[in-house]
Amino acid sequence: SIFSIVTFLKEDWKNTVLLAVPATAYSVQMTLEYVAFKNIDPAMFSVLVQMKMLTTAFFFRTVLGKRQKKKQIISLVLLTVGVMLCNMRIPDPSSTDAQDAESGNRYVGILATIGIACSSGFASVYTEKVIKSSRKKITGKGVKMEEYGLAYMQ
Repeated sequence: SIFSIVTFLKEDWKNTVLLAVPATAYSVQMTLEYVAFKNIDPAMFSVLVQMKMLTTAFFFRTVLGKRQKKKQIISLVLLTVGVMLCNMRIPDPSSTDAQDAESGNRYVGILATIGIACSSGFASVYTEKVIKSSRKKITGKGVKMEEYGLAYMQ
């Protein structure tokens, strides 16, 4: 019931506030996806969104303060480049995707996709930090993230 949700939020208000940060980042990410899809073709989006792996590694280092080994960094870069190469395609000038991409602002789409990668990387690492720093049950945190997501979607 709604009363039990309100009681739960009042009792654990500190974690509720902490989880508002990644919930907001994921909401921003979803909004930026609409902007990106409007301005670039799906092939370019699928290539650029692979930067999520690199931004997650960057935030892993900056937020959690953990260093990656040289081997891990090289593997991450090779994986990202490999996935990007697999998703790349040469656009056909007669296709509708190329015409749709020309009607939008390509730079806005690229910047939106970079924003998606940064938002996703930060939100996932920040969520890990909150979960590891808390002594409460993880299931309550999932409920709180969903509550914020529903609030932002309305």
